Amino acid sequence: MDREQARQALIEARRTRLTRVLGASPRTREIAERLVDADLLHALVRLLDEEAGRLDDLGLGVYARPLRGKAAGFHRRAERLEEEAARLEAECFPGCDRDRYLHLRSRIRRVRRDTDARNLANELLHGKDRLGRLAEEHLWELLRRTCRAGDIPFPADLFERFEERIAVEEAVAEEKEKQRTADDLLRRAQRLELEAATLEKEDLLDRIVAIGARLKVLQEDRERRDLPTDLPIPELDGEGQAIRKAFGILTRTSKRHQPGWTEVLDSRVRNLDWHRLARAAERRIRAREEERERLREEGRRRQVEEARRRWREEVRRFAFQEAVDRLRALLDRLGEGDGLREAARAEAAVACRLAEGDEERLERVAALLGGHEELVATGRAFRGLRRLLGLEPAAEDEVPAPEEGVPEPVEAEDPAEEAAEDAVEEAVGPWPDWVLERRDAGRGERVLLVGGLPDRRRLQVLEDFFGWEDTDWVESYREHSADFSSLKKQVREGRWDRVVALTRFCGHDVTQALSAATNRAKVPFLRHPRSATIPALAGTLYGPGRTRS
Repeated sequence: MDREQARQALIEARRTRLTRVLGASPRTREIAERLVDADLLHALVRLLDEEAGRLDDLGLGVYARPLRGKAAGFHRRAERLEEEAARLEAECFPGCDRDRYLHLRSRIRRVRRDTDARNLANELLHGKDRLGRLAEEHLWELLRRTCRAGDIPFPADLFERFEERIAVEEAVAEEKEKQRTADDLLRRAQRLELEAATLEKEDLLDRIVAIGARLKVLQEDRERRDLPTDLPIPELDGEGQAIRKAFGILTRTSKRHQPGWTEVLDSRVRNLDWHRLARAAERRIRAREEERERLREEGRRRQVEEARRRWREEVRRFAFQEAVDRLRALLDRLGEGDGLREAARAEAAVACRLAEGDEERLERVAALLGGHEELVATGRAFRGLRRLLGLEPAAEDEVPAPEEGVPEPVEAEDPAEEAAEDAVEEAVGPWPDWVLERRDAGRGERVLLVGGLPDRRRLQVLEDFFGWEDTDWVESYREHSADFSSLKKQVREGRWDRVVALTRFCGHDVTQALSAATNRAKVPFLRHPRSATIPALAGTLYGPGRTRS
């Protein structure tokens, strides 16, 4: 093993010893390195002094002087290392007066006689308010090692007084902790007395057991410590008073509400495993609370699901009304071109799909198509409509069920049905998670919608979902333009936090009129080209696909 390996072995041994006093931290290795290097330098100083002495004995003092100069330099360097280690040690003791610690640490290094050791021990004995227990114990150990190394009598009588003082301090701290525990149990008993009428009997009984069993532990511990049950000065028996008051409250509560018998309130029952009883009662309390929380969470989940169902039904109603409005407009213009017939047929398919399961809605579509029955004479999407209109069943209405083992015939896709599938999927298809996460995304916002025919019921649903504080829906379409001067004034006055143009229902006049006004007022202006439904608006206003001018 070379010298560096030996040094590292010494550092690791010193670090292990310091960890028991200072705790595990990077500081302990830094301290150990400095102390080991200081010890090695002190060893070199002793060797150099011994060698210089031999040279003096031989009359070679001229050669001894350089050795003593080296030794003095090594000694100063060792002292600096010890001072650095002492400063690092002081940082490891919480609440320690650093200057006081460094002063005493340096005094220990200078102990040479028994009087030095006794004087320093007296300072340690009376310095508890400035050092802290851990620092004191470490300094006593350093003093003991210094006395042993210098063959100096260690002041054992003063150390015994220090140990007695520590024992008293520990006893006082233990009594204070027991007092805090008793006070806490008293507060729990007082709170239980107030809540008892609202608790189920099994829950009340377990709470009495949990508190009473802990009180039994304190009570029997006091008796084992031979403390008097009634002291002449009540202020000196705070723990005992708290225990008696708490037992009185528990007994009164038990008699009033009759949750059941328990041994913790029987003064004749003694020396049971009260800790086990308390833990068992607390486990039962926690289990019931967890079950109640599970039921509350399940209730909240059902409420959310019901709210989602209502929102989706409202969205379906909105989409159906929009499909009916578009179908009516197309039917009025059928004579203007051949392409309008296919568009009307597709819109009728959308309306029929959205009316599924609602006979009244389907009847509305049938009434609207009176006189245009040829549009729905074929196609699977119009089976129910043909029945209401009294039309002959189409060929696809009477397709027999396929025989076992025989594949179903492949039917040609109907463009109207494809359009209906896409439209229904967009309007009332399953909402992705990101849409559900946008609930309350606009909490506190004031939002202005411009375009189309206002629907107050739909607006209320949007307010409820997004959490808008104030909203307005202004009518505007080709045949009826909004009062843009009034809207611009509202924007300038800061009435709205967002302005949304429903461009599917209004013309460019809206975007041209409001875009400049919102830009000047630094109010977000968004163009929404789709239906005014929750999923569509969630994407435009709060989703990754929002647009803002």
